[in-house]
Amino acid sequence: MADNQAGDHEALRLLRAGAIDVIHGDTEARNMTPDGSGRVDILDYSDTRVSLKISAPQAAYLILADAWHPGWRATPIQRANLIFRALLSPAGDSSIVFSFEPGLWRAALYIGCALWLITLLAALKPGLIQKVISRSRLKPRRSEA
Repeated sequence: MADNQAGDHEALRLLRAGAIDVIHGDTEARNMTPDGSGRVDILDYSDTRVSLKISAPQAAYLILADAWHPGWRATPIQRANLIFRALLSPAGDSSIVFSFEPGLWRAALYIGCALWLITLLAALKPGLIQKVISRSRLKPRRSEA
């Protein structure tokens, strides 16, 4: 099912019709039937990190009933049932780590640090900002006679 608006409408239709789980971006997800014989242990659970140990007799989708957001990272992460996170777990024992790394986080961090530095410089040398502004102004053009 496509991971777009048309896919969202299709997922909603399937859920209303009684589908147990709908995985976005994977056409084989409709054919996978859980047998309940796997095991998931939560090793770490925090705001920005979820670490799981998985034991599954066959490949299966793990659906984490937490909100899906594009900032969550795992390999590969998909949406399930419109709002949850999911990924395909291989057969056997494996470990999965979800980490939250929103795309704008680093940019906001760098911009914030730069603004604090400018504020600190302005507090230590009040005339410095005025000097920088006056130097950046264009000199007036002389009229050609």
